[in-house]
Amino acid sequence: MLDTQLAHLWSVQPDFPAQLRRWHWCRDAHAALLLGRARALGSDGVDATVDRPALAQAFWTWAALLEQAQPLEARDAVDVAHFASGALLWQWLRHPPLVLPRATHEAPQVRVLTDAALTLLQAWRVARGAPPLDAGLEARVAQHWTS
Repeated sequence: MLDTQLAHLWSVQPDFPAQLRRWHWCRDAHAALLLGRARALGSDGVDATVDRPALAQAFWTWAALLEQAQPLEARDAVDVAHFASGALLWQWLRHPPLVLPRATHEAPQVRVLTDAALTLLQAWRVARGAPPLDAGLEARVAQHWTS
C-alpha cells in the first residue's frame, strides 16, 4: 500500500506541488519511491532496478499532460492531483521504469507502480489542503489484490 511516511514528508515541503513538475526532483524521488515500494512488497523487489530512460519517457509524457491541466488547478487543485496521479500511473504502465528481474508475471510490477502512484497522490492531496486518502482504502486494495 502507499507509503504514508514518505507522503507526509513530501506534503509538508512548501514547494512540493512545484517540485512535481521538475525532472531533477522527480528523477530521484520517483526512482527512490519505486524501489522503496518494490522492497516493501517482498523478495521480488530486493533486486529491483530503475530503467532511467523509461523513467524519463514516462515523466516527460506525463509532464506534457500536466502542463495542459495546469489551468484547471485554479478551479480544483485536488481534482487535478487525482487526474495527474492517474496519468502518471498510466505512463509508468506504458513505459515501465521498474525492472523486477525475478518477477514471473506483471502483477508485482503493477502493484508497485500503483502503490507509488497512491503515495504521490496522498502527498499531493495533503499539500493542497485536502484530507488524506480514506483510511479504509488499504483494506479494499488488499482485498482486490488477493482476488
